[in-house]
Amino acid sequence: MSAFTALLFIALTVVQVGSLPCLSDKSKKIFEKTKKTLDGLEKELEKKEWKTYKDHCYYLGGDVETWFNAEKKCRQIGGYLVKIDDSPENKWLKTQFSKGSHYWLGLTDLHEGNFRWSYDQEKAKFTSWNSGEPGNSRGNEDCAAHYGGHLDTWFDAPCYNTYNWICERNFCS
Repeated sequence: MSAFTALLFIALTVVQVGSLPCLSDKSKKIFEKTKKTLDGLEKELEKKEWKTYKDHCYYLGGDVETWFNAEKKCRQIGGYLVKIDDSPENKWLKTQFSKGSHYWLGLTDLHEGNFRWSYDQEKAKFTSWNSGEPGNSRGNEDCAAHYGGHLDTWFDAPCYNTYNWICERNFCS
């Protein structure tokens, strides 16, 4: 069952309960607000253009964000910042999404020198660091990004920099 189907089931269950006379006006207003939010989320998910690669779906965000805001936006649409497992996936992402701009990866070393994926906290097995990276200049480069342009390599940067972002999810519609 997809996450959206589960949310829809919960919302429909609440609708049935919402018609009972024992709910207060406040509860009914909360329900209506939740229903409106779910309807908006469904429409937003339908608008997004997800691309499929090896049973995973990927979406390029339409704006630049800090690493934390990009991760938050990915979670809000049912995904997470991209987790790259191997060289073919890394190259595929560059050809599909790079467009000459840097983009955030879901890789951080918030515990210095210990790069882990935000999705599952797994240590990075595959990496594609550019020469001299990760550099951690000035001691505040804790978030990984993919170089734009012709490079298939990564760099670490301050998490408050703003770059494009790619979401990944494990289920596709």
